[in-house]
Amino acid sequence: MTGHDSANKLAGVSISGPEQAEAIIMLHGAMGNRHMWEGVIHHLNDSFRCISVDLPGHGDLIDHEFTTDSATGRIGQTLDVLNEDRAALVGLSLGGYIAQAYTTEHPDRVSGLVICGATMPFTGSAGFMFRLTGYLIPLFSGRAVRGFTDHLKSDVDPEIATAILKGGLSPTGGAQSFRELAGTDHAHGMVGFSGPILIANGERDAQNRKAEQRFRDLFPQAEIVTISDASHAPPVEQPESFAGAVRRLMALTADE
Repeated sequence: MTGHDSANKLAGVSISGPEQAEAIIMLHGAMGNRHMWEGVIHHLNDSFRCISVDLPGHGDLIDHEFTTDSATGRIGQTLDVLNEDRAALVGLSLGGYIAQAYTTEHPDRVSGLVICGATMPFTGSAGFMFRLTGYLIPLFSGRAVRGFTDHLKSDVDPEIATAILKGGLSPTGGAQSFRELAGTDHAHGMVGFSGPILIANGERDAQNRKAEQRFRDLFPQAEIVTISDASHAPPVEQPESFAGAVRRLMALTADE
């Protein structure tokens, strides 16, 4: 593979930290981009190879259609291009569900999981509402972007907020991902995965905190950490605390 081919396949990927260190792939939430991880990476790249990835329909891949297969394919492609046999996956919201989907397909390539804002299943009435939201977002895309922007400016460190906004918000990609997740329960799909799992939800993320015990019943090895003074997006709201949770996960992978 030529350097040019490698660069093309790594579009929408940021890498920081020692090349020979343990790899962590970080997957952002719907409508966002890989820059959501910049604050967390600042606290981890002294010890780990931190790889943040734009999912299809988002960031530098905003013109690509989002599907679950295209998103999980991004993880495998990134591992291959970077010559990594396996990595820990850290996922926020949409990214957490994609991490679960990839683990279902390739458990041998996943050393551990940090699941944030992604413990509740989207079946039954929740699935219906998620699908409906996926169809409504394009009709109110301006309002969705303004709401996301207001949240970033009021609750997130200005440097991180600026980086995320510069990376671009994607209501179209977010809407596609909502429709893809509707009706799914990715946790059940990866039952049998025996690697370490850390559930790290914000203390104000009521729906996902309510689903933590159900998730832990499926995976008895899972540990639960609550990120104080955070809602649905602890990596951008409390990056230092969230980085501490990731370090805990990496300590567990080292014990494997």
